Amino acid sequence: MAIQIGKYKRPGIFLEEYDNSIMATSVVEGGITNLVIGVSRKGPVNTPIMITNNSDLETIFGQLDRNLERKGSFFHRTVSKMLETAPVFAVNLLITDDNLDTIEYKSLSTSADYTNDVEREGPYRRFFDTTGFWKRDTESFINLTKNNTGYSERAFSLTNLSDKYVTVFAFKSAVSGFDRTLIEWYGSIDKMPSYLSSNDYASDYMVDVVVISGDWSNYKELAVDARWGAYFNATGLIKGKVREFANDRNVSLLSYYEGLSLIPYFRDTNGRNVFIETVINRDTDRTGIFCAFNNDLIETDYFNGRLDLIGHTIAGKNETNIDFLSYQDTISEEVEMISTPLDLPGNVTALLGGSTSWAYVSDGVDHAYHTPKTKGWVENGEMRTSYFAEGYVYNIMSDYLGESTPFVGTDSIVATYSLLNPDFESFLVMGDKQVVLATQSVTLSISTSNYVYSATSATYSSAFVIDSTGKFKVVNSTTATNPVVASTDTVLGYVKFRVLNQQITGTPVFTDVNITELGFKNFTIGTDYVVEDLGLGSIKVSFLDTDASPSVKNYEQYRRFKAFNRLIDLIDSTNKDKMTMLINHTSGKK
Repeated sequence: MAIQIGKYKRPGIFLEEYDNSIMATSVVEGGITNLVIGVSRKGPVNTPIMITNNSDLETIFGQLDRNLERKGSFFHRTVSKMLETAPVFAVNLLITDDNLDTIEYKSLSTSADYTNDVEREGPYRRFFDTTGFWKRDTESFINLTKNNTGYSERAFSLTNLSDKYVTVFAFKSAVSGFDRTLIEWYGSIDKMPSYLSSNDYASDYMVDVVVISGDWSNYKELAVDARWGAYFNATGLIKGKVREFANDRNVSLLSYYEGLSLIPYFRDTNGRNVFIETVINRDTDRTGIFCAFNNDLIETDYFNGRLDLIGHTIAGKNETNIDFLSYQDTISEEVEMISTPLDLPGNVTALLGGSTSWAYVSDGVDHAYHTPKTKGWVENGEMRTSYFAEGYVYNIMSDYLGESTPFVGTDSIVATYSLLNPDFESFLVMGDKQVVLATQSVTLSISTSNYVYSATSATYSSAFVIDSTGKFKVVNSTTATNPVVASTDTVLGYVKFRVLNQQITGTPVFTDVNITELGFKNFTIGTDYVVEDLGLGSIKVSFLDTDASPSVKNYEQYRRFKAFNRLIDLIDSTNKDKMTMLINHTSGKK
């Protein structure tokens, strides 16, 4: 028997079977199979399709088309009537015009080093072998692409032969079972394709393909949509959301292929052909998607870089963008490294405070003003400061004055707060924010005329505070106990005094809480807290006189409670592993 050499497209081993047996055929009851030739808007063209029931007729060629019947074509009705007696071969005739009857297609790169082609249009008939009855033909599809710019860089092409919008997404697969080297998969070098590396994994060439009904190509609009923004960004479908998107009940999923190989005729462990062209084209009648894989561009005697899903071909090339399969993104970015000072409100917590190794130089003389680093400051060391620690009051000192000494016969108490260094403004840190004080120097007065005239001596207490807005004020009490202040107030100090007949008697007793005549009052070890070395790099900090319920009247104790709660919040925060603690005054830290 003669062999037709011309029908083979490439070298290889091919098996031909010829059935020479004689088999008895059963008689078809009700008549013979008929051939109906007509016109349909839907379904395969110029090729006989065997129809056995009306359900298949509607599935393949659509429902009865009255518009065509008005034009004289009764194709659907004729086939339906003849099916009452026997199966029917139906031929949907189509005469095409290469200029008018066109469809879109796109050639895709399967390598990170090459880019996808633009969408193009081609004559409808060019996707078929038209030498006899028409049939979809991958060689005809490939021949259509050969004159396109960059043809040799793109091995995979797709088109939609259906009459509805269809969207296809293709991306590297995460399917399990293929994480084996190709040398293991094929068994020996001799059995491996020469254009592949033996150390590559089979999974390096596997892709998933999702076919969705509808047009899902406007990524920028989808990215900001209230519903679809969960699945899309401005460059496409988010790869980690593919499964969720495909399973969304409002998405019409036509097919979800997992683990298709870009290696021609690759077979899985069960011997199934999972080559992308074979699998997708098997379902063209259902999905409308028809593809062609140009084996001639891939199957060379050496690695040619046209199959590369993991970036071998762009290593060391400083590529900034990729555009292959469904990957379209910027893969490089410029990150501006900004020097951020560490001494900032919200970034500092301290128990001591004030010490610094920065000095201000303006006239050739170092001025140890103990102030934050600002313009004009030069670095003398690397020690951190605590000027921006929570609760810190900066550049304020106290000066308590009375009208006479020992305050006998006086009718007021005066407390003056002024700047330590007039070259810098004062502020406090509250709620991790720097609050500039409303006035830089202030005199606060307590007048005995505000108290009831009495011949019996009575003791009172007043507090000098800065509120959360940075304003100085006096809070008075009508009893000997300390007055209630707001939990957000910073108590600078308080005074206890006796009043007799609206005159101060005896010597008022002043107590500094946060501010002294030297400036901010640091916590004192042994008075406010103690530190124990527990060994193995652990320490224990205990705040003294806090074994009680916190009270805003007990100013010194409440200050310790604030410091304690601040530390607890930090230790319990998500940033606890990102903090550094100074352990001495020579910049030692943990």
